[in-house]
Amino acid sequence: MRRRSGKATALAVCSLLATAAARADDWTEGYLGVGIGADVLSSDVRGELCCESISQSGPVGGDLGLSITAGADYQLNSHFVVGAFVSYDWSNIETTATLSDGFDTISASLLNINQSWTVGGRVGALVTPSTLVYALLGYTWLDLEDISVSAFGMPATFPLPDANGWTTGLGFEHKLGRGLSVRGEYRYTHFGQETLLDDAFIGTIKADAGLHNARLVAAYRFGGSDAGNAPDASVPPARFAGGFYLGGGFGIEALSQDLGLGATFFGGAAGIDGLSTGSFGGTLVAGYDVMIAPRILAGAFASYDFSTADSVISASALGLGISASLPSLDDSWTVGARAGWTVTDDSLLYALVGYTRVSVNDPTIGAGPISFAIPFPDLDGVTIGGGFEKLITANLSLRAEYRYTMLDDERIDLVPGFLGIGIESALHSAKLTATYRFTAGDYLN
Repeated sequence: MRRRSGKATALAVCSLLATAAARADDWTEGYLGVGIGADVLSSDVRGELCCESISQSGPVGGDLGLSITAGADYQLNSHFVVGAFVSYDWSNIETTATLSDGFDTISASLLNINQSWTVGGRVGALVTPSTLVYALLGYTWLDLEDISVSAFGMPATFPLPDANGWTTGLGFEHKLGRGLSVRGEYRYTHFGQETLLDDAFIGTIKADAGLHNARLVAAYRFGGSDAGNAPDASVPPARFAGGFYLGGGFGIEALSQDLGLGATFFGGAAGIDGLSTGSFGGTLVAGYDVMIAPRILAGAFASYDFSTADSVISASALGLGISASLPSLDDSWTVGARAGWTVTDDSLLYALVGYTRVSVNDPTIGAGPISFAIPFPDLDGVTIGGGFEKLITANLSLRAEYRYTMLDDERIDLVPGFLGIGIESALHSAKLTATYRFTAGDYLN
């Protein structure tokens, strides 16, 4: 019932936004947009199962995220804008597990996010006539697929409740002209505590979950005007110039891994696909740009990205404490190049390519006083992506960026020639960054 009411509310907001009358003020208009980025779902699980305690904390899923958004804004005066929005988000977070002894196979779908809807409002300040920095508040419904298990030809399903909770976030949006705008946005949703299992014989399990997502969004704005792109005579707009820059920011990194365990001497195999890590994290970037033509910029960069969360599982069985930390994203380095087109003198759309090295914390397993770690290799791969950058002053700029890294396959030999783990990984990241450019952009005449 909750899922239907959430969708009905979202659709009602869409209808109201679509029929809202638009005025001809700079930001008083409606919009439709699509976005790409990264999602990470984290949880804090506590409970008892068959009279034994269990717990889990940290990220449980992370992967690519896509969005469709609609909204309407109203410009209050020359400094402030308010608006309402609705967004539909699809995530590629899906975790499955298989176990085979060579004769029979057990498979399970452990975590699968179908979709989510968010309705809310935003309020922002115009740092330039065409650039809005804003905060948002909304309410989100998250649709989770039920857990399904198939063992020896017999399927079973364990229902998971849909989750809903409050969403907060922030971002910036710039109007490019001709009805187009680009924005970068980060959101966090806290869903609160949900009961996953409540059975007098089996036990009780409760979870407190949160969802991070970050998006790079392109939107078409209709019903208003492009007057917001007109220069402000009191503050002449700057244009891009070459030179060094330093920057820092925040966003989401989602590392998705497919792990396969093969035991050749038994003929058995086990695998877990979509085991994910990552979370809210920070970034530092340095680079050098050159204007190679009146509208074309090219440059080289290096960036350091770090994550903030580990995933830990613990249980108590027969008085013995058992714990495991899953492989978790630590940090990454990227070196690369970018090239872009200055859509306007103070705004840049660009593509990038680079090479990335990812460090993953070693997974550990402990039982009572005994514990051991499995050495996890660094992962390397090629990165592609794109972004948008806007000069706020002659030296200061804001950028929103999405990257995808296909990492090389790796193998860990637990018992060389007999038992090993194969690793296939990919990294999605979406970041909001502020940069200081040491060479000030020339002012337009």
